[in-house]
Amino acid sequence: MIKTLSIITFALLGSIGTAQASEHRDRDGHGRREARTRVHCRSADYNFNRCDTGLNEIYSARVSERKSDARCEYGYSWGIRGSDIWVDRGCEAVFTVHGRR
Repeated sequence: MIKTLSIITFALLGSIGTAQASEHRDRDGHGRREARTRVHCRSADYNFNRCDTGLNEIYSARVSERKSDARCEYGYSWGIRGSDIWVDRGCEAVFTVHGRR
């Protein structure tokens, strides 16, 4: 009896976990398209510049190829503002950006 009850409990909990995972995927994935893009952004004459990523929301971004002699440091000379990448202080780089369209 206890063994049967354990199996039933395990089966029910397993089903609940699966249902929650499916619900989570549906809620997060519904109407969204996950995307990865590369954006070249340049701070001309050491001035602030914003570059459109073509995404509606950015999850993460990183410098994949620095093009300038000036350093490209997150929060100092580049960052994320809304759905754009910004650069300043001479940073020029190609950024790999993950988000949704």
